[in-house]
Amino acid sequence: MSVEFEVFEGFVHSRGVGVLTTSCLESHREALVAALGSQPEREILDLTGVEQVDLTGGAVRAEVSLDRAHLEVFEQLEDPRLAIVADREVLYGLARMYQILHEGSRLTIEIFRSSEEAVEWIGSEVAAQ
Repeated sequence: MSVEFEVFEGFVHSRGVGVLTTSCLESHREALVAALGSQPEREILDLTGVEQVDLTGGAVRAEVSLDRAHLEVFEQLEDPRLAIVADREVLYGLARMYQILHEGSRLTIEIFRSSEEAVEWIGSEVAAQ
């Protein structure tokens, strides 16, 4: 899978296409940090272009462990938010697992079935750019 992203003032809009894998998620995280110099405060991760999932629950737990190793990054952000758009059940389930494993952290994660809902939640004044 490739994850392409656009950086706007106040948020990042990422779109996944193809096969969802652990290495793709890691590459996306590294590319975001390289482009921005840090974790974005607000991101929409749109997975509606994902055609196949090659990711396990263990891989999701490993991703959360990486996130937790860098929690100080989220502590520096005013209102860190991640909106995940998942239109298929398997993607929704993995996103929900990621959300549950992040409970208690400063990062607020919500899962949506449509981009419109995600944009509204991220903040329409920010995402409308």
